Amino acid sequence: MSLLWLLLAPSAAEAGLYTASDQILLLSPGNVEAALINSTAAMVVEFYASWCGHCIAFSPVYKSLARDIKEWKPAVNLAAIDCAAEDNRKVCAAYRIRGYPTIKVTNSALPTHPLLDSNRWNRFLSSL
Repeated sequence: MSLLWLLLAPSAAEAGLYTASDQILLLSPGNVEAALINSTAAMVVEFYASWCGHCIAFSPVYKSLARDIKEWKPAVNLAAIDCAAEDNRKVCAAYRIRGYPTIKVTNSALPTHPLLDSNRWNRFLSSL
């Protein structure tokens, strides 16, 4: 591997784990409010760190899920945000992300607009 390639290739933190072609909405400080608060779709959001081994291992599963449910749009949408990117850290802190990966589900049609972490969501589903 040449040194020039290593210098020109983006780092994992710069590149993230997903691209727009993965059928996953890439969140940033500029679009998070419109995507999560002003959207009528139910949003499944992965908060990840591009350096995180568990996140890297989970990314093919999340990409596969995005492909499997693409017909569900616009009712359900998948999104992701790289909390390792400097620009995204305030967003991740605002959503109280303390570990990676974290999956949260939101639906602005709910009266209180809660963001449910995966444990709370699973407890809710098992109570039905």
